[in-house]
Amino acid sequence: TPRPGTPAPTPTPAPPPVYCSGQTPCYGVSAMAAHATSGNCWGRNLGVVYNLTGFAPNHPGGPSVIQTSSTCGKDIAAVLAGQASSGGQSHSHTTSTKNNTNALLLSYKVGYYDPTKP
Repeated sequence: TPRPGTPAPTPTPAPPPVYCSGQTPCYGVSAMAAHATSGNCWGRNLGVVYNLTGFAPNHPGGPSVIQTSSTCGKDIAAVLAGQASSGGQSHSHTTSTKNNTNALLLSYKVGYYDPTKP
């Protein structure tokens, strides 16, 4: 107990949350929702966020496969694994694409994703 007349200690503020394990830039739910249209389309896979709008013209299956409601602003892991079709089309992806190591796709990486970030 403090002595009479001694001010109480100032509490230390809690540190701010760390998102994406400290990797930057880090995007959350609201950022992904803001990039969920065919003209402004981001997708995420295994915690990595890609600008699919920029990638679409270079997509081997054609741009229309990417710019759909099943990819924009969403987790694209199921699409990459061939477990979901995109734009009514389904095709196989390489292991490097599924695992975020495809060089072409990596050039469209915009950051990281953390579902706990607002």
